[in-house]
Amino acid sequence: MDTTTFHMLKSWAFEFLSSFVGHSGRGAAVQSAAAVVASYVVVARLYDAFFGPLSDVPGPLIHKLLDLPVTLPSERGSAWKYVASVHERYGPVVRIGRNVISVADKEMLKQVCTRVLHPLLPIIPFHLSHDTYPVPTSLPPAQILVKEDLPKSKLYKQGQRMTGRQTLFNTIELDFHKQRRRILSPAFSISYLNSLEPYIFQATESLVRKLRAEISVGTNERAVVDIWNLLQRLALDIIGETAFGRTFGMIENGSHPLPQKITESMRRRALIGQFPFLGLIPALTRQDPLFQKFVTNIIEDRVKSGIHRSDILQILIDAQYSKESDDRLDVKDIISETVLFLYAIPFTTRAPVSFVALSESLMSIEISPPLLHPSIAGSETTSNSTGFAIIYLLRHPDKLQTLIRELDTQLDIPVGDLLPSHDSLKHLPYLNAVINETMRLRPVSALGLPREPAKDVMLGHYFVPRKTLVIANMRGVQINPDYWPNPTEFMPERFLEGAVPGPAMDAFYPFSAGSRNCIGKNFAWMEMRLILATLFKYFEFDLIPSEMPKADDLAQFVTLTIRANEFNVGVRVRKEAWEKVHGF
Repeated sequence: MDTTTFHMLKSWAFEFLSSFVGHSGRGAAVQSAAAVVASYVVVARLYDAFFGPLSDVPGPLIHKLLDLPVTLPSERGSAWKYVASVHERYGPVVRIGRNVISVADKEMLKQVCTRVLHPLLPIIPFHLSHDTYPVPTSLPPAQILVKEDLPKSKLYKQGQRMTGRQTLFNTIELDFHKQRRRILSPAFSISYLNSLEPYIFQATESLVRKLRAEISVGTNERAVVDIWNLLQRLALDIIGETAFGRTFGMIENGSHPLPQKITESMRRRALIGQFPFLGLIPALTRQDPLFQKFVTNIIEDRVKSGIHRSDILQILIDAQYSKESDDRLDVKDIISETVLFLYAIPFTTRAPVSFVALSESLMSIEISPPLLHPSIAGSETTSNSTGFAIIYLLRHPDKLQTLIRELDTQLDIPVGDLLPSHDSLKHLPYLNAVINETMRLRPVSALGLPREPAKDVMLGHYFVPRKTLVIANMRGVQINPDYWPNPTEFMPERFLEGAVPGPAMDAFYPFSAGSRNCIGKNFAWMEMRLILATLFKYFEFDLIPSEMPKADDLAQFVTLTIRANEFNVGVRVRKEAWEKVHGF
């Protein structure tokens, strides 16, 4: 649109609005003032759409003019599909709001996500910068680029209304994030995670016993189980064992009073994320007393018992007595930080959750296994990734047989031990490749992770003014045919040593990147490896044709999931494998 056309629009808007104005008395004055204001708004919107700093960013005209949530015209949970369709039509950088852009270009994502480093830093092999992030060591070196590391969006501050204070997840202040992450990081070190392995074993053994019990009462030594729901329950039990020193008993009992409350809380947060003014309503931001009482009792029981248990709760409690006064956490801090572990609890209950269930977040809460993401992660994220891996393998029997051969030939489980150790799993190339490929195709957030520049920046050749909401669309990059051959095909082989072409690791963000990357990624890798290896070592699964439509009907309310929240499969014991290890 040229300047002449713009001035014509401005004149038309003013004349159109003025035509409704009378010509006498106070009413006329009020109407005239209203017309002037309305005319100004219309002209400002038109100017912003066609001449403003984001006017060069392509996208639907409606989003340049109005701040319509992308969720409104779409099926619930399908905003990610709508944004993907906008990218398909307009390209890797699109405008989806007056001050919102979505970025699915790998070079720009490095600017959005990665930490500012000195440009003269040496080139570092990618595999050396990812201690437990298995990638082929023969990959060519990749430079850790100097970029903007954009701050989190102010959307995260909505979470502070839920907790009453800042946490590692909801803070947008870099200094606070550094300090709190320093306090919590020991809970996710390799050595500390090794001490949690027995607790993960306990929960996983419960799943093995559950499956064998179902098979024993099934028909022809086969049972039909909801594997999606069982994985959600298992993830919750693992969080209970490793974080709080007690199981939630979800595998054994199928229920616990906490999940319903957490579900309601997460959906309220999603609603407030889309409509921030609702955060002023106390009923929507108030923490449920049951949740506070539950966490408080856990803390009090641990302190009174005098037991020093190697788990995440102990890290938080010990922080009360830190030598550095700034690093000390009080009880309310500890309760607030448990949001990291519990607010992503899987939606295992299917009961109605009031009117808030009608909403989904405009920008997904960043989640990555298994505390809350971007840079945190929760139980839902790990269980979903594991569930998607199982579905992909069952859909590709040749890939499944390759994995089973690897487990049978390269995995030694000592007689008397039920489960393999994590040390025996982390170097299995095909198992790692399956997990990587699953996370590429089914990222935790298909919609993207919100960032907000504190100053004007250039993203590629686009000028982006400060306070613009920049959505890092990881899924768009991870299925971009410019970076990935056959991008929508499930091909774990692309992550194997010597694969040609090799994986585009600079277009792969399963745990985000930069200073806010996922603190729980090592935990997630341990959990996913152990569960997948155990299930396919000891059990044979088969697809049920009537279930397959569920696998393709995906939704994202908080994380990407199966809309039905269930997926049934047939299961049998692999007798030979079981007897070889256990002798019966």
